[in-house]
Amino acid sequence: PQVLVKLLPNVKLQMALALPEDIERVLSLYRKSLSVRFHKIIQVHKKIAPEMVEEIVSDALINRASDIHFEPWSAEVAVRFRIDGVLQEVGRFEKIYYENIINRIKVQARLRIDEHTSAQDGAIRHEFKDDIVDLRVSIVPTLEGEKVVIRILSRYVQNFFLADLGLSESGQAIAVQAAKKPFGMIVVSGPTGAGKTTTLYALLKLLSRPEVNLMTIEDPE
Repeated sequence: PQVLVKLLPNVKLQMALALPEDIERVLSLYRKSLSVRFHKIIQVHKKIAPEMVEEIVSDALINRASDIHFEPWSAEVAVRFRIDGVLQEVGRFEKIYYENIINRIKVQARLRIDEHTSAQDGAIRHEFKDDIVDLRVSIVPTLEGEKVVIRILSRYVQNFFLADLGLSESGQAIAVQAAKKPFGMIVVSGPTGAGKTTTLYALLKLLSRPEVNLMTIEDPE
């Protein structure tokens, strides 16, 4: 602060503290739209599919989206993010580039690139700013082409504890009691974006101990 006062003697300064992720989220508001960046990538004609996928996933992570949807139409493909449980369109690109983008995603998710008539599910470990993010990929054929949905399982979700989820004290006590039973089943239900995955991560963190072996089995269907 003293250095700034000397450099700017006639300016009234006010110090503030902000987390890096909050600053990044605000700066993202000043980025050009995805559609504009798509157009620029296409103009350069270099690694179109990898660069477009990287831009989409990066934007989704910065905005803390839970899902990325690729929705093919007759001439264009719409990209939508689910943020706080609500789907919103964030960009479009011409459909002629979609096949390469799908193939890029399939290769990363270790799916068959020659399969276009059956549903496929896979997973990607994506590197983002010195961190690893788990992406769950679901591809379903439609009349207009293959629809892709990517579910983002970000590290910030895994950092939540049960006390951070907004449960009442009685509700939290019931969840903890149920989780600590030696056998049984806990059913977590609700619409997309309701917090099912976050709740399950919090429960698993509660049970995670060196002497306990935890295993998760998931059927995306």
